[in-house]
Amino acid sequence: MFTIIVTEKGGDQRRHEFDKNEVTIGRVQGNDIILPKGNVSKRHARIVLKDGKFIIVDLKSTNGTYVNGRKITSPLVVKENDKIYIGDFILGVDESGAAAAAEPEAPMVAEPEPEPAPAPPSPPSPPAPVAAPPSPAPAPPAPAPPAPSPPPPTRTAPPRRPPPPTSAPPPLREDAPLAAPEPPAPVAADPVPPPPEPMAAPEPPAPEPPSAPAPAAPAPTAPPLARPVSSLGRAESRPKPRLVGAGASRAKVRPLSSDRGATVAPLEPRVSKLLELQADIHDRVAASLELADMPTEAFVDDELWERAEAEITRVVGELDASGDVPNFIDQELLVKETLNEALGLGPLEDLMVDDAVEEILVDRFDRLVVRREGQLQGSGRAFSSPEIFRRVVERLVATSGERIDESHPIAHVRLRDGSRLSAAISPVAVHAACVTLRKASAQQHSLASLIDSGALSGEMGDFLTTCIAARVNVLVCGAPGPGKTGILSALAAASPDGERVVSVEEVAEISMDRDAWVALEARPGDANGIRPIGVDTLLRSALRLMPDRLVVGEVRGTEAFELLQAMVAGDGVVASTSGESAGAALSRLTAMARMASPELGDTGLRSLVASAAPVVVTVRHYADGSDRIASIAEVVGASTDEGFRTRELFSFAGGSFEGMGVVPGFYADLEARGVPADTSIFS
Repeated sequence: MFTIIVTEKGGDQRRHEFDKNEVTIGRVQGNDIILPKGNVSKRHARIVLKDGKFIIVDLKSTNGTYVNGRKITSPLVVKENDKIYIGDFILGVDESGAAAAAEPEAPMVAEPEPEPAPAPPSPPSPPAPVAAPPSPAPAPPAPAPPAPSPPPPTRTAPPRRPPPPTSAPPPLREDAPLAAPEPPAPVAADPVPPPPEPMAAPEPPAPEPPSAPAPAAPAPTAPPLARPVSSLGRAESRPKPRLVGAGASRAKVRPLSSDRGATVAPLEPRVSKLLELQADIHDRVAASLELADMPTEAFVDDELWERAEAEITRVVGELDASGDVPNFIDQELLVKETLNEALGLGPLEDLMVDDAVEEILVDRFDRLVVRREGQLQGSGRAFSSPEIFRRVVERLVATSGERIDESHPIAHVRLRDGSRLSAAISPVAVHAACVTLRKASAQQHSLASLIDSGALSGEMGDFLTTCIAARVNVLVCGAPGPGKTGILSALAAASPDGERVVSVEEVAEISMDRDAWVALEARPGDANGIRPIGVDTLLRSALRLMPDRLVVGEVRGTEAFELLQAMVAGDGVVASTSGESAGAALSRLTAMARMASPELGDTGLRSLVASAAPVVVTVRHYADGSDRIASIAEVVGASTDEGFRTRELFSFAGGSFEGMGVVPGFYADLEARGVPADTSIFS
């Protein structure tokens, strides 16, 4: 006989006693426990008592079944202190009755001799112990056969630390992850299905267990690390020790064979165990501090951080006292990582302050990729659960004054430190929430610095300087990525002193060091009636600001038509768009302009594009992690076959920059305008 305790939120507590191994829970008659509320499914869940363990199974309910605040997606073993949330009800189990029902003869087996103790880790009583040779016993795992039931008594004893020899079959022990000498045990966190294979061998496996703990010896030797942590979500940073395993043990990655993509090694077992503990502690602390009901703005309060840190420290102490914290995990580091996830940005805290990290890409909660020196590589870090990752995304977007939720599942914002964030969550993100965070560069780009870094040759730099001085319109193109913005910033910074520069961007990324600079950034609308302001509107406004130099970042929509008008009406415009070559970029610009003005004929529109952008600079990302100018071309005009006639002036091929021996047509006019032009650079 065992007991299920049901408490309705704001109501009374009821106790249901059962003398069977499985009970069903639902809203309608026919269930063993009836919860008559609309947020409970007709057949919502079931609780199974097997080998002295309670297992909760969700029956594909509409609103889900939660254990300690976490939604379950597979059968889960629950203990007496766990809380099962179903709709407006909280359920708990009474393990004492289960032990009595499952093992009536337990005391007799536990006391006579210490030898039987090693049997506990074999929960599935089917394969009978040494005393019961008949193997047919596995067929009826129910409590009916009392003979095979002796092992569980020691499992249910208060000190949940089994003797070392019993660690032979780790997959069968639900408390295996809690044992200090067994780092690989986290894999067995969910021991619901009893694996028959390990127990199929009669007695040989029993003597071998003592060898299992051997590999655990090196685990405690990991040296602790310490590194300061900063939080974008708080008013000031709070230095904390760094995690052993998460940051210290970097995931090893194979060298990249191409200029894109990264091979990310799986997380180490110690990191996985730590993340499991973090999720458990976070759920307890979030419930006790009622973090789910707090507004995002409250998370910057230092008093809340102190309360949360004290509560996390208390919970970690309790887990350590019960043997649930392995000795290879530094408790101070566990507190710090859990605190960052509860109130800060989780593993992003350390990555955001790491100057070597240029970009952070999170495809899902357990896959964090970073770009260092132009190369993508695994970070060795992860969030402890998808739910925590989504909360961090919401918190991160909120720091910019925007919001992301089911009604606004996409966000493109600029953070307070200048970093550019793009995020998507459910329902548009099918698999999981995802984030791309491009950190603001502290470096001020110039043509001279790009020449020093090998992004272009000195001759290319001389030609582009001449184009800027002669106020020739320049279009920068390339694949989506950070390379175009650096070239665009360098070209804008090359404009003569005293010129008034006005930049227009969807999300501000251009960086330059000059006083006469007006930066305009688009604004998205929201459900509160805030009217969106697009790049096309900003372009019209920018022309009224009387700029000496107009700089437009990443044209990707109907604003292309406004840009073409500005380029034809004025001079000295520098803009960027996507395109792998000059021809592809010009064709894309034509297509985007046609969307804004479909009444224009193709021939006239292509002629407009050809005259608007006489010079096209193509930027490419290379396998060594660098961004270089792959080509500089002159646009001669529009062709009759819906394309453009271009002449390549410079190119990067065979590992070196080369001049193609072609002098652009507009050089003939430069001398008449008093602009110095050296034609020898093209040879």
